[in-house]
Amino acid sequence: MIKEKSNNSAKDKFFRWYRDFFKRVFDICFSLIVIIILTIPMIIIAIFIKVDSPKETVLFRQVRVGKNNVPFTMFKFRSMNKNAPHQMATENFENPEDYITSIGKIIRKTSLDELPQLFNVLKGDMSIIGPRPLIPIEKKS
Repeated sequence: MIKEKSNNSAKDKFFRWYRDFFKRVFDICFSLIVIIILTIPMIIIAIFIKVDSPKETVLFRQVRVGKNNVPFTMFKFRSMNKNAPHQMATENFENPEDYITSIGKIIRKTSLDELPQLFNVLKGDMSIIGPRPLIPIEKKS
């Protein structure tokens, strides 16, 4: 009986390594292909964001908690003005519409604001398949 458990443990370790290796290969290939295909639309979105609010950045950076509780910086297209609270979920804002830019309404509705996260996937901070990383305040609760 003890031998079976250690044999299962070795199989579990191998399966986890195998799964993680191929999942990472998939993440790299998929994100790279999609980034190449969507380069021009991402540039167009960036231009629209810059025209909409020329004094603000195009990308929004937010600290998220990843695998093994390791924090990382997640990228998104900026859809809110600079006065919006950064480390809080939008659903917790009192009046989120007050912070969302005109182009932000469109890119949020179509989820195009999420496209820069493909670079996080390419870096290994996130995965295409898996749970969405939470902001630190959501992780604690």
